Amino acid sequence: METYSTRDFYLIAYLHYLGNRIADARLVSQNSTEFTFKLDEELKERVSNFYSKNALVDPMDYGSSFRSIKNIIHSLKMKNVISTTFEGTLNNEFNNEKRRHLQRG
Repeated sequence: METYSTRDFYLIAYLHYLGNRIADARLVSQNSTEFTFKLDEELKERVSNFYSKNALVDPMDYGSSFRSIKNIIHSLKMKNVISTTFEGTLNNEFNNEKRRHLQRG
């Protein structure tokens, strides 16, 4: 399956608004999230319309898609924080046990 990936938040919200399903979303950095969509002719046309300023939207529905995308990004960031914190806890417990073992002897 061919895919199309973008970090353009407004394009992502537009594609979501039009009903394109998000195939994947991942944090690239703390300030950037990449979304992936299945690539087909319809998606190509929609991306072209967006960048050529030929896209028309209902403001309320587009705003709703905008908020949905923000929620996905926030969830990814929270998941990343929890994962990082958990890994740090595991490493600290491992290191503490190792120190105790060395101190005993």
